[in-house]
Order: sequence, then structure tokens, then C-alpha cells
Amino acid sequence: MKYVAKQHARAEITQAEAILAVKDLSVTLDQQPVLHEITFELYPGELLAILGASGSGKTTLLNTIAGFLAPEKGSIYLAGELVSQPGAVQAPEKRHLGMVFQSYALWPHMSVLENVAFPLRRQGMSKAISQKQASTMLARLDLEAYATRYPSELSGGQQQRVGLARALAAQPRLFLFDEPTANLDSALKASFAQEIRRQQQESQVAALYVTHDVREAFAVADRVMILQSGHIEQLGRPMDIYECPATQEIAGLCGLYTLLPGRLEANLDAGNAEVTIEEQRYTVKLLNKSCQPGSDVVFMLRPEWGEIITGNPPARAGIAATIARIEYQGSQTEYDLETTIGKIYYRALGRPLAQVGQEVQWYPRCLYAYAPTIQEPA
Repeated sequence: MKYVAKQHARAEITQAEAILAVKDLSVTLDQQPVLHEITFELYPGELLAILGASGSGKTTLLNTIAGFLAPEKGSIYLAGELVSQPGAVQAPEKRHLGMVFQSYALWPHMSVLENVAFPLRRQGMSKAISQKQASTMLARLDLEAYATRYPSELSGGQQQRVGLARALAAQPRLFLFDEPTANLDSALKASFAQEIRRQQQESQVAALYVTHDVREAFAVADRVMILQSGHIEQLGRPMDIYECPATQEIAGLCGLYTLLPGRLEANLDAGNAEVTIEEQRYTVKLLNKSCQPGSDVVFMLRPEWGEIITGNPPARAGIAATIARIEYQGSQTEYDLETTIGKIYYRALGRPLAQVGQEVQWYPRCLYAYAPTIQEPA
């Protein structure tokens, strides 16, 4: 059974007419349903990351919005114009979109300048003016030194930045990014994603950004859509997805978490609550109010939502735990804590505070409550 978290209103996003509206969209490929009744809107200047595992339908959704695939059901509107419905699909070149692919997709027989100028020529611009605007865009991305080179003479990161310059030069009404960092090495991924976000914010053109990397999605997005098996499972701000995951699967997609059985005793002021875990009562910050006070629940918590207490005797009572694993990661340290109610993941800034095998007390500070029928993680 799946549990749907309360959706939060868009934050700091203009209330202007949506630049993209997808309504009840369903797509079938090779007689297999891939997308199921997808509905969402994208607003001017907003970047929406589409996050999901391989086969979840991310690229199919992007290709349908681009006009490469036809819907079986539903409709797509761009700036209020109906561009896709069953039996009637506007051609991709008429949609005025800027696309950046994971495979670079540069024309090998054209120079960098010619690649960037090409969409402007397609719009009817003269060669001189299109190349002048392309040169301006190359300078904006610090690529002017490569203007006369060909794609085969560039590194993967340089090719992808040329692809970004080409998309920006066309001044589209919507950007579509299909896993643009997938073929870049780890050292380039973060910097290129940040470059995309910076350029997108400067241009104030809305964007869809497909990725399977949760850190990348959270870093660049105003909102994040979680796609699973062709369904939207959750749509919200990155912090809401991380702190209030609608399902256990989404909790795991976003990082380490622990599930603990307990009881919600009472809701208090300022988002706090009294809870009981393992016969100990605590006052914690509770991130949702969807469960009834006085009921048994399952608490979800991230590793940084608690603290460990050392000393004998401890300064205050918590859940008795033994440190089973310590992993120092430079700026932070992760711990596996073994308790009578299962493993608890814990994370703290800085160097290790204790040693493997040491007995400590663990104390919760922040929790998210699910109905009690949610399954424990395997």
C-alpha cells in the first residue's frame, strides 16, 4: 500500500499562466503502457526536475512533450496552445523548444560556431546575424576560443556546453534537458549542472530536467517530480520530497532513512509533538499532522534528525545503542547504530565522536509519521 504525503503549494513561483500544461497524458509504446494519466503544470522561470529509476517513463515524457511521440490519451499545451492530443501532434520544430541531450547531439561536420548558429538559421535569420548572436552566446559560456573547432576536437564537457549554448541561442520558450550530465565524469557533473541552472535563471525560461541523480535534482530544481512505473508518485519542492516522502520507496530514493515503530501521543505548538518510542517519551519536531494523536504509527527519520549521547551515566535517557559501523567522510561522519528495535542510521558533522563497539544513547529530534501498516525496509 502506498501513502500519499500532503502536497505543498508552489513556493515563490509566479502565478502567471503556465508555459506548459500536461493533462491526463497516457502513452503506449510497442503495445506497452509507459505513462499513465500524467497531469502537471510548469510556470515561467521554473525548473522542474523529473526524477526516477530507469524505465520509469522520464525520457518518454520528455519526448512526448517535444513532439517526437504521440499520446494515446490526454493533451499538452505550450503557452496556452494545444500542441499534442490523440491524432494531432504539432511537429517538434514548430514548438520552439531548446533541447540538450545526454549524447551531445552536435553535427560533426559543422564547427562549434555553425552548430550554435544553426537553429537561428532555421528561424530565418541571415548567416551574418545568426553567427554574431552565436558568437555572443559562446562568449557567455566562455567558449569563444573553440568557435572554429569541430565536435571531434572537443572533450565531452566542452561538447555538452556547446549543446547548452545552442539551446540558449535559439531563445526557446521551454528548455528540455534529458540527463545532460550522464556522459560527464564526476568532476564535471556538478559544475555543468550548476551552469545549466545559472543560465536558465538568467534567461528566465522554464525548464524540464530529466535525471536519475537525486542530488543533482535537488541542487538545480524549484520542484521535483517523482516518476515510478509511469505514474507521478509525488510532486513538490526538494525539501518536501526529502523530509516528507509520500512512500517508503521515495524515502529510499532520496537517501538513507530509518523506520521505527512508535506512538504519537499529542500534537504541540510550533510543529512539535510528544511521541513514544521503545517506552521512552520524547518531544520532537513532527513534520506532518496526517496521523491522529493517540495512535500507533511508524516514524521515518533521516540520519541527521537525531543525536547520540555519550558518557556514563548519559546526560539524558534515550534508546540504548551500540555503534556497529563508523564511516568518516571528511565534512561529516556516518554511523550504524544497533538497537533492540533495529538499526538506526545516524549522521553528524565533523570527526567521529565515538568508536565502533561503544555503547551510547540515541535521541530523536525530528520525525515524519506514517500510518502503521507501512512495511519495514528489507
